[in-house]
Amino acid sequence: MKIAVCTAWGNDPSVIRMIESIPKDWDIFLVEGRFSYSKLPEFCDLELVKKVMKFPNVKILHRSGLEFDVRNRYLEEMKGYDFALMLDTDEHIIEYDHVDFENSVKDLKESYHLIDVLYNGQSKQQGRFFVKPFNWRYHNSHKYITNGKIVKAVFEADSMIKGIKVIHDDSIRSKELQETIEEYQQHLWKLESGRNLRQEIPQYD
Repeated sequence: MKIAVCTAWGNDPSVIRMIESIPKDWDIFLVEGRFSYSKLPEFCDLELVKKVMKFPNVKILHRSGLEFDVRNRYLEEMKGYDFALMLDTDEHIIEYDHVDFENSVKDLKESYHLIDVLYNGQSKQQGRFFVKPFNWRYHNSHKYITNGKIVKAVFEADSMIKGIKVIHDDSIRSKELQETIEEYQQHLWKLESGRNLRQEIPQYD
């Protein structure tokens, strides 16, 4: 069973905490780069990169551009992997039972699935877990993914993965970094609001 964790990394020191929470036999792919419309630097702080490179199961990739294209960079590396978990750098695993987890995923067919993510103490189910991840790609927005059909991430995932729980916690980020990220997110939401992304890719309707 070959598993990867995939993350877009924008100079966030929280990445160390995320890496340390990952099971040691899972591989971690970090895409260093800047999203279009973001004011974050294109390259991460060198001292932070040196700390990340000390982890033997981490591979650093690079791509800047629109968010969905940056995130596709890690999916391009997924050939040979059975599963991939998508995390943000301000998230980390807080509960992991390898027996329950492996029993939950061993018979899954190609699709993507929900995991339990805690936001401000509230549990939310989000589509973050890909089966045969190399066959998947983001399209037009990082919320829309496809392996031959367009599906809406989070809302159209197939089932719940047991034995794992993730928490969202941005407390390690500086105020300046958090404000820069939130400014980008608000711009992206405005940019994408009112667009019918399914109609923009009719070959997948």
